[in-house]
Amino acid sequence: MVKQTQMALSDPAEWLGNWHPLAEQLGSADGLVELGSVSSHLSIAPVHDIATFQSFLRRYHQEILFPIELVAVNAAYFHSSSNELRELVALD
Repeated sequence: MVKQTQMALSDPAEWLGNWHPLAEQLGSADGLVELGSVSSHLSIAPVHDIATFQSFLRRYHQEILFPIELVAVNAAYFHSSSNELRELVALD
């Protein structure tokens, strides 16, 4: 009997087989590294269960989403709705 070995696929495009255009549209998983840095910035233990995930989300909302990101999204919306392209590019 011939023993079959299965090789681990390291590239997400390989997971999808011939669906490379879909993999290009989805992009890479590099953003997941940033999530880890956010978690370390907030001094939160890694997420292992629902309780630690809820703790991460609560701290993320309090310390990053509302005071930083939501302010930037609001400013970007204001500039784009007022046709202020230069200000929008400067904000970016």
